[in-house]
Amino acid sequence: MKACEVLDSDKEDFSILTARQKYALTIFALLDAVSILRAYPEISSIFEYGPELHGLWLIRLIIIASFAFSAVFFMLRRKEALVLYYIQFPLRLLFMMLSFGFIIELFGGVFGSPACDYVN
Repeated sequence: MKACEVLDSDKEDFSILTARQKYALTIFALLDAVSILRAYPEISSIFEYGPELHGLWLIRLIIIASFAFSAVFFMLRRKEALVLYYIQFPLRLLFMMLSFGFIIELFGGVFGSPACDYVN
């Protein structure tokens, strides 16, 4: 069975996925959870200062909220997680809200890479 048949099927979960693919979905869920935790200072500043911050605060808040939904859907292995991630991906790139951004910060601090400055 092909991947497109999995998404078009009436099953609620990804029952035909291999153990490796299910492990990858769990990794995506954990990365989204880390993204929510990393966005906490931004969330608190949005609620503290409100719309005076910048004009895109509502879109960033919606993206951060969608991280929670995608993390839950990936943990439950629902097909809606892939659709939500497909919608999130261009917005993540546009606003530089990367799931793996903390890895760049880890290596940026060790090696002094300028890539750390672009993520923050």
